[in-house]
Amino acid sequence: MKKRWTLDDLKKIDKLIIIDGQDRNPEEIADDYREYMREGYNLSTEEIADYLRCNYQTAHRKFTSTLRRIGITERARNILFTSEIDDEDLVPLFTKRRLYNRADFEEFLLDQAHWVITRDAYRFSDLSEDVLERLEYWAEKKELSSEAMFLNLAICTDPSHVRDESSRQVQIMEVPQKIVSMRDLLNKFGYSATAYRYIERYAIPKIKIGNLVRYNDEDFKERDDSVIFTLPVSIPKEKFLAKLGRRLMKEDIRFTIVYLDNEIRFS
Repeated sequence: MKKRWTLDDLKKIDKLIIIDGQDRNPEEIADDYREYMREGYNLSTEEIADYLRCNYQTAHRKFTSTLRRIGITERARNILFTSEIDDEDLVPLFTKRRLYNRADFEEFLLDQAHWVITRDAYRFSDLSEDVLERLEYWAEKKELSSEAMFLNLAICTDPSHVRDESSRQVQIMEVPQKIVSMRDLLNKFGYSATAYRYIERYAIPKIKIGNLVRYNDEDFKERDDSVIFTLPVSIPKEKFLAKLGRRLMKEDIRFTIVYLDNEIRFS
C-alpha cells in the first residue's frame, strides 16, 4: 500500500528533491523529470494561488514550505524542451521554476483547513412526525404557513441568542473542489451586504486556511430551499428542538413576533 504522508512527516524531510544530472545524457535527465511529474510533482505555485484565491507571493510564502518539490533549472528546461516529448500534457509544466507534490498540498489542506460554523440550519426534516403534525395544526389554526409558524415559534422559544456571534470549528474531511473568496462573491452578488445575507440565510460555513477566509463554491450554486431559518450555534440544536416540540404540544400558543422573508425581526 502506498504510504500516506502526514504533515508531521513532511516537516521532517528535505522538501527539495535534487535530480542529479552529472555524467548523464540529456534523455535520461528528461525521463527523470517527466517521471516525477507523472508521479504527482505537477502542482505549480500559480495553481496553488488560483485555488486559494490569493496572489502568487502569498501562496509561495505561506502555503508551500511543507510541500515536497522539484526545481527546474534553465539547463533542465532546455533539456526537457529539446528531448523527445511523449506526453504533450506535461509540456506546460516545463516552464515552471518549481513543481510541488499534489498529494502533499491536499494533505496540508486536510491538516490546516477548518469549517467555521456560526449558524445552524433548521428544516422540517429536523422535526419528528408528531411535532411536524402539531406544527401544521397550529399553522392552520393561526392562519399562517407552516414555514412562518416554525420561524415565529423558534424566535419565541429562545429570542435571547438571535444575534449571538459564537462559532464552532470542524476539521475538513474532504478538500472542496473549488473555493471562493469574498471578492468572488462580490462579483456574484454585487454587494457585500447581499452576500452576507445569503450566507446567514442558508447557514453557509466559512473555510479557514491560515489567515484566509474562504467558502465552498458548491454552497452558492443552488439555494437549499429546505432551510426554513437559521439560528446561532450558541443555541444547542437538539435541546432547542426538544423545547420547541414541548411548546407545540401545549393547549394554546401565543406570540407577538412577526416575520419577513424568513429573516428574524422583532415586532
